[in-house]
Amino acid sequence: MVYHEVLFALLGHPGSIVCEAEDESNKGYVVNKHAKFLADSEKVKWELLTRIAAIGYNYSVINSFIKDVQQNMEEEKPKDANHKGLYLRAFVSGLNEMLDVYRSTVLRVEQALIEDPGLSLTYLLSEAADFEILFPYVKTLIQDIGKLKSHGCQMLDLVSKHSCSGISVVQYALEKVLGRMNIVLYSQVSAWMIYGILSDPHGEFFISPRQRRVEERQLTGGTSHQRMSGKHHEDQLFELNLRMKPGILSAVMLEKILFCGVAMRVLMQPNTRPEDRPEAEQIGRFNGQMKAISKEGSFHRNKFESLVDEVHQYLSKRLWRLVVERARLPLHFKALKDYFLLARGDLYQAFIENTRGLLSLPASDTAEHDVNEPFRRAALLSYADEDEMFARTRLVIGTLQEQEKVQGDKGEQGEEEGLDKLRMAYDMEWPLSTLLFTPEVMKQYNILFSFLLRVKRAQAELQFAWHQTQSGRYGRAISSVLHKASSSGRHMVNLWTVRAEMAFLVNNLLYYLQCDVLDAQFEIARNVIRSSDDFETIRAAHVTFLERISSDCLTRNKLAWQTVNILLKIALNFARRMSQWKTVEKGIVSSAESRQKFTLGEAGVGGAEGNGGVGIGGLSYLGCPITVNGELNVITNFSEEDREVTVYKPLKTSVSGDMEPCAEDLIGARYSIEAPSVTGEELSEIRLRFQRNALLLFTVLKTSQAHTTPVLSQLLLRMDYNGFFEQSKAKWQQTTSR
Repeated sequence: MVYHEVLFALLGHPGSIVCEAEDESNKGYVVNKHAKFLADSEKVKWELLTRIAAIGYNYSVINSFIKDVQQNMEEEKPKDANHKGLYLRAFVSGLNEMLDVYRSTVLRVEQALIEDPGLSLTYLLSEAADFEILFPYVKTLIQDIGKLKSHGCQMLDLVSKHSCSGISVVQYALEKVLGRMNIVLYSQVSAWMIYGILSDPHGEFFISPRQRRVEERQLTGGTSHQRMSGKHHEDQLFELNLRMKPGILSAVMLEKILFCGVAMRVLMQPNTRPEDRPEAEQIGRFNGQMKAISKEGSFHRNKFESLVDEVHQYLSKRLWRLVVERARLPLHFKALKDYFLLARGDLYQAFIENTRGLLSLPASDTAEHDVNEPFRRAALLSYADEDEMFARTRLVIGTLQEQEKVQGDKGEQGEEEGLDKLRMAYDMEWPLSTLLFTPEVMKQYNILFSFLLRVKRAQAELQFAWHQTQSGRYGRAISSVLHKASSSGRHMVNLWTVRAEMAFLVNNLLYYLQCDVLDAQFEIARNVIRSSDDFETIRAAHVTFLERISSDCLTRNKLAWQTVNILLKIALNFARRMSQWKTVEKGIVSSAESRQKFTLGEAGVGGAEGNGGVGIGGLSYLGCPITVNGELNVITNFSEEDREVTVYKPLKTSVSGDMEPCAEDLIGARYSIEAPSVTGEELSEIRLRFQRNALLLFTVLKTSQAHTTPVLSQLLLRMDYNGFFEQSKAKWQQTTSR
């Protein structure tokens, strides 16, 4: 009777001898202190029964866990979401097999005790000795699963970790459990990699679907052909779920498995030609190899990786024809260079000129329509509309969070303008948007697009400012009086000098970006595409291309990136202000000696006639534009004592309206005098800020040159061809060291 009760305790049913502990803080089975057959002298029996009680309790914990999981899986609305999943089911199945062996052992002991009642507790304990060692490890494993909320592929690492205990019994038992779980892994990998099916109802696999966000739909919208065919975009966006990454697989292997599944889904699409699809015999052979590997129990990494490499290579060659010939990859790649990387400079030059005033304003609700109209007109002027790929482009308004992070302090750069929010959207041909030009890739292209457009605009605005003061409506007349020693003439020369410094840096930066970086790297990538015969080579070449141009365009160097953007912002603001003129005086002509020489009457200064305002800031009126009754001219001589003015050309305006105007007709005419909007003090401050940031950029690039590509040395050589920055750097260091 005593032995039967002990056997019941081993199966998780305590009784009068082995009972549950009364102390709730220390749960378990204990030996009843009041058991009649245990004398005080029989401590050995007491210790044996205590060990048997511990085995029985650990069994009951494991068995209860199995039942809870099984019951939870059968319910439609489970109480615990973590107690569901294919890997947990396989884990429980492996534990059940282990407990079946334990229950068979208890049954065998019971039969032995019936045949020979003289057997002792020592025999009983010796038969269960392996489980006395094993069960505590399994119980700890179960507790860790609950504590860490381990789920899916995460459980593989946890079970593997507990199996490496150095105890053969534990290792053997848990490896059998792990083998059960590996079958699920093999099945999921096989379904995804060989058939393109994501069999993951509980979110346990290391590959998961991802819905595109709104901005991604804008930037990689499908063509009309794709929209008609349905799910090419929404259904085929997948990513690695690194939270579920099993330790037995490397990151490279995960990327290959992801690629194989996506490639298979692409090749099995209804609109794929039959000759481009994988052969059924080949798919069957791959599936048979995977089944053979899964039957071997333990995970054979070499065999598994060899099979993945074989499938990867096969699908890569299949995709090459679909991508290069059917989807016209070379044309789309060139289109990305033309429109995202500004290779069509004439298009963007015309676009910037047509939107000069619009892009300096904050973005509005109609901004997207407002910028696309001049973009289409610019295409007509530059013949870009004859390119079939241009129809796939459109400008959208948005803000990339990644770009904002690397741009740094907006207080230094100023408010974001309309141009800074422009992004290029491109209707990529299927299946390029799934395989090569994913939303993440197009986001990197847009960062470069926004940056290059900012550099291009800075160059265009500086050229426009030069045109306005040299060959524009003021240019020739202003140039004719610069030889005269006047404060306004010196101020204009200083403006041109600062503009020339800015243009020198911006022009060299743009040449470096377009010629040294983009053109050179594009040719390398295009040659690889032309000479390759498998898709993986093309994909690797494109990844290298994008990585190198991103690095050489300074987007990976945070300090250099911030400094360049600050320099461009300074240049843009200065060029805009240099092109603008402010009215410094308004009044009426009091007397006139000739049509070219007259005297200014009592003046009002600033915005309204006769009202006070700001003056020209200590500068002489010599060389300033003057408008008399709507006719523009330039002051070539000015006397501050009697306010007598001589203009560049005789005025044709007539107050009386006579056909033959005379000098007296100027009397009473309204005039206004204009001056550059940038004052001398502001110009000094702008020049100092620009030179300080330019020196910082040179120093950063010089320091990081050893850690980047050699092409950066070409930019440094052009920037410092005469040693100006090196000398400035030395002077700055001497100043700061004092």
